[in-house]
Amino acid sequence: RDVAESFNGTVMHLNTGYKIGWRMEFVKAKWAKQGRLALACGNGKNTTTLECKPFLPERWHHVTIVAANGKMHLYVNRQLAEQTNQTLNMPKPDTPDQWFCQTKPERGLRIFGKWYSKANLLDYRIDELAALHTPINASQVKTIYEAGKPKDVGDENKTQRLLRLEAENKQRENLSSLQMYIDPRSYGYFPVDQPIALTFSNKDSGLKPSQASYTLINAQGNVIFDTRMTFAAQKTRSLKTQITLPTPGLYLVTMAMLDEQGKRLNAKQYPLAATPVMNASTHSGELLQWLGTQNLSRRPEATALNVGLTRVICDWRDIEPVCGVYDWSSSDQSLLPIKSSPIQTIVCVSGFPRWVNVKPKTNMDDKTLDHYQQFIRKMLARYRHIKYWEIWDASQWIPSGQLTIDQYRQLLAAASETIHASKSDKQIVAGGVWQLSAHWAQTLLQDKGGDLIDILSVQSHIAQPTTRGKLLDQLQSVQAVCRKMGYPNLPIWNTGLGLQQANRSAIFPDASQRITDTAWPIPLANEHDAAIWMIQSMIMQLASGVQRVILDPSPAAFYPMENAVDGLPGLKGLALSMLTQTLGNKPQLAPVESVPAGLHLYAYSNDNHQAGMIAFAKDQPITLTVKAMHDDQPVLARDMFGRLLTLDQDISIQVGSQPVYLHNATLK
Repeated sequence: RDVAESFNGTVMHLNTGYKIGWRMEFVKAKWAKQGRLALACGNGKNTTTLECKPFLPERWHHVTIVAANGKMHLYVNRQLAEQTNQTLNMPKPDTPDQWFCQTKPERGLRIFGKWYSKANLLDYRIDELAALHTPINASQVKTIYEAGKPKDVGDENKTQRLLRLEAENKQRENLSSLQMYIDPRSYGYFPVDQPIALTFSNKDSGLKPSQASYTLINAQGNVIFDTRMTFAAQKTRSLKTQITLPTPGLYLVTMAMLDEQGKRLNAKQYPLAATPVMNASTHSGELLQWLGTQNLSRRPEATALNVGLTRVICDWRDIEPVCGVYDWSSSDQSLLPIKSSPIQTIVCVSGFPRWVNVKPKTNMDDKTLDHYQQFIRKMLARYRHIKYWEIWDASQWIPSGQLTIDQYRQLLAAASETIHASKSDKQIVAGGVWQLSAHWAQTLLQDKGGDLIDILSVQSHIAQPTTRGKLLDQLQSVQAVCRKMGYPNLPIWNTGLGLQQANRSAIFPDASQRITDTAWPIPLANEHDAAIWMIQSMIMQLASGVQRVILDPSPAAFYPMENAVDGLPGLKGLALSMLTQTLGNKPQLAPVESVPAGLHLYAYSNDNHQAGMIAFAKDQPITLTVKAMHDDQPVLARDMFGRLLTLDQDISIQVGSQPVYLHNATLK
């Protein structure tokens, strides 16, 4: 399929292609307008790249990779494009980190995947795939090509090919000049009844659109409206109109431009989420300091929901790969754009360079700790605007194993000495009490370990938190440890609230979460469960004293799946919007005492002088009866996404696993 003017996507790979294995990528850019197929081959030291260009999108291609005598050959449409002059370094099947590594699933042989987590997915189709045990020669490649090519793919002479390419490029340029868009800063989230501007633009196109159309459907597939507009004259360059989304929920708007015969020239689809409007301060865009996500500079979609906190992981081994040699490019890209932003930032310091001599289960020597403090000083000097510094244990991997608690405490003491010596308002966050482990917290805080830190961070990747996760029990155990160790007022933040990786294949199945031109409405059953678990977990933790919650991973918290194209709103983002609208910027949330067994009931109040309750059941649905807190106002019951359920002075409502918001309500 055709792609954006600038795009890089993975076709398939074996390991990463850097030093080990190979990867195949498609690139389209200003310097490769007709496309480029690249085969990156690891040679043990770095990468040797083979390429074929042009490599046109929207066409059938026959691609053959031959590994012979340790070298790689790339054939495209039976022709040898290039071959390496260096020996290929193949992965070793018996080495876990090189072949199908479970902790790094991007490694190993993958088709339709990413060679690393931030790579792009490519939209393509495979007509036929074959893997042969022995190398084949050029003659055999040609025979396979001729036998397998579609009937409409024939030989062309050079003149015919150039004419065809020129015509295709002209058509593509004309289509790209027909632009249809909405406000890109919204990332698909719009408050209910807020006007949304739709713009149709014909910019220096050889095409002559006569009409513009726009259609809105909801997540159930019902058409809300289907409207056409006419370009008054051929000189008209653009048309603008406005739509509104009637009730909270997910929608899809299809914009198209048509010729005089009504034939569609070009079209664009935008998934939209209509969010409820109940809190004036939140609706006005005030940042929520209690809600965060990962790396807003690179994944800014969460700003649509007023996220006020971002966490950026800075890996020592990436920044200082050689002792005394610093590469700030990646951390600058994440941290400098938010320097003047009101959004608060946590820098999470992680990792060890390979040149640092750290042995497992052995205390670090003074030289290693001196290097670490020097690195921290460099970070402090470069990013003076950062207040919160997290020393992370969860990914402190060294070449030969994971850090012990004693080694981590050494790092924490070195960081504390350096950061607190700066005599500023900077605070240290002790990183990652994984899955709310009370044992880890106790080992960390004993022997005055709490004096080294200002904030204790926990992480919880728990599905079904009311039943299988035992979330409240684990959190209360950590809080009990803080009191026992003499730190009853130590702030607790959750710097990684997500879902367990083992559950992701069930929660985010590719087939049911992929948005295409023909697959709408989205089958969202599994994402619906994920939204329930996320909101349940956030409510339970905030009500139990956790001060701030940072969602992880950030795209999956707002969109149908982690690999979705940026800006596609999903049920989790819609549910999160309802929670933020209810709690506001300074939420007060506490469990209600003496409620029926199996019912979770929490009283809330916010900075907009609103109050009520949030309810959900542990196992079986429970009937809950409530009355209005104020006689002059009714109880307003809404579902997890903000849709109105009922409105009355006294109501009885059945509560299940999906949270229900009861505004102006108290127990009857």
